[in-house]
Amino acid sequence: MAKTKNQLLGLYDNQNFKGVHEILNNYFISNDPLPLNDLLFIYEDTEDEELINKISSILTVRFSEIILELITRYQKATSKYSKSVLMSVIKSDLTSQNINFLIEHWLQKEDHRNEIMGCLMKDPESTLLGLSAYIEFHPISFDQEEMIIHHFLMQIDPKLFYQNAADLGYMKICDLFYSIPPESRKKIELLKPPKEKKTS
Repeated sequence: MAKTKNQLLGLYDNQNFKGVHEILNNYFISNDPLPLNDLLFIYEDTEDEELINKISSILTVRFSEIILELITRYQKATSKYSKSVLMSVIKSDLTSQNINFLIEHWLQKEDHRNEIMGCLMKDPESTLLGLSAYIEFHPISFDQEEMIIHHFLMQIDPKLFYQNAADLGYMKICDLFYSIPPESRKKIELLKPPKEKKTS
């Protein structure tokens, strides 16, 4: 595999895209380590949508193997575009390996906030428990961050909170939850005003 690994960038530089695709296809079925440097370089450099989609699919399929490395690279990256590329992969799935990173970024950074929220809502129960642990040990600001947390708590089904009450105990998130008016502890769709009745 080392030979094909070394060939990847050479084939790409020589515009031998058939050869590039052949090597990439192997990463879907192989357990060999991914050449992240090469894959991310091509991902950032190319404008070929098929190539971008294939590399993205590979990174998603092999997500559990590379997620911690991607987070480390994101934290060290200085290029805004590189950060955007890395975040697009990091937020593609929600696991125990990336949930704390996503929660912290979601609360403290404005970039990708809506996309991260979409990822976190894939598993609201895990997010609720992860968020509870996070704010227990990290002070939150009582404006922006509290507003974001309230928004999340207003979107989840209140039953989810009550079902996990034993685990949440007297954690700080309980104060945030109960500070929301009871009538607002509903899914956001239910907060939309009712349609006006037609008058005859």
